[in-house]
Amino acid sequence: MIPVTKSHSRAAYQAALGGAAFFDGSHLTRIEHRGADALDLLHRLSTNDLLSLGEGGVRRTVITTAEARIVDVVTVVRRKGRPILLIGSAGAAQRLLEWLDKFTFAEDSEPRDRSSELAQLTLVGPESPRMIASLAGAEDLVLPGGACGEIAGNLVVARTDALGIPVIELVSQQSSVGDLARELEKSGAVAADRAAWDALRVARGAPEWGSELDERVNPHEANLNGLIDFQKGCYVGQEVVARLDTYDKVQRRLVTVRCDTPLVSGAALAAEGRKVGEVRTVAAPEILDAHVALAFVRRGHWDPGTRLAVAGGGNAAVVSLPLA
Repeated sequence: MIPVTKSHSRAAYQAALGGAAFFDGSHLTRIEHRGADALDLLHRLSTNDLLSLGEGGVRRTVITTAEARIVDVVTVVRRKGRPILLIGSAGAAQRLLEWLDKFTFAEDSEPRDRSSELAQLTLVGPESPRMIASLAGAEDLVLPGGACGEIAGNLVVARTDALGIPVIELVSQQSSVGDLARELEKSGAVAADRAAWDALRVARGAPEWGSELDERVNPHEANLNGLIDFQKGCYVGQEVVARLDTYDKVQRRLVTVRCDTPLVSGAALAAEGRKVGEVRTVAAPEILDAHVALAFVRRGHWDPGTRLAVAGGGNAAVVSLPLA
C-alpha cells in the first residue's frame, strides 16, 4: 500500500522531478490487439502516424470521433513478435473495444481486454531509465524515449515521456507487481500516491480522462497537438481536426492557473463579470507551495499572465508551463 500523507506526497513529487517515483497504474486499461491489420486499423482511427511505428516502438495517439471528439488517448506499444499492447484511460476498455469493433469489417483484428489480468506501474523521473537498465542487468543500455522492450520475458517496459520528463510504463502479471515495486524501492524510487500524480499533471498541463477529458473535448482544446500528425492521410475525425487548426477555430483551451486563495474543482472563472472558464483538477497546495489547478478557459483568456476572477472570491492568473 502506497502511503497517503502530505509529507510523503511532497517527497514523491520532488522525486519524480529530481530522481524517480512510481505510481500504481493498474486502474488503467490494457488491451492486447492481435491481427495482421491491427496497426493499420489503429492508424485509420487516430490522430498520430502509426504506420511508421516499427517493432520496439511506442507512440501515443488520440482516437477521435467523426466530430473530432476524444474517444480516448492511448499509448500504442508495438512489441517485437508479440501482439500490440494498447494502454488507455481508466475504465476505457469497453468504450475502446466497441469503437474498434465498429470499424472492423474484413480486417484481421482481434482486440482483447487484459486489464484485470495485468498490473501496471508508472515510473517517472530522470533516474527512471537508469533504474530500468539496472533491472535488466544492462546498465550501459538506457531505454530511449519512444521505445519498448521486455525484461525476463514477462515485464513490458514502454517509455512514453508523456509529461515532458522520462515516463516509463511497466506492465507485468498481477502476481509479480509486488516484487517489482520492492525492486524499484531498493533502486531508490519513491512510491507515490494520487496527490503527487495530480500535482505532476497540473504542473505539466497534462489532462486525464474523467477530469479534463471526455466525449465533449477535442484534442486541440486539451493541448494534445503533439499527438497529431498533420501530414498523415485520412482518419476518423481528420477533417474536423485539420479545419480547427487551419482556420484557428478552437474556442477554449486547457491551461494551468495560480490563485491567491484555495481553489475547488468546478469553480467558475470570470473576466469582466462574465464566465470564461472552469477549474478542473486542483493540486494539493502543500505539494506545490501554491494554489494551482488545471482549468478550461475561453479564447482570449488563455495567454500566460491573463487575470481571472474566481467564483466565491479570489484572483487567478494563467501561468506558463511547466511549473518549476
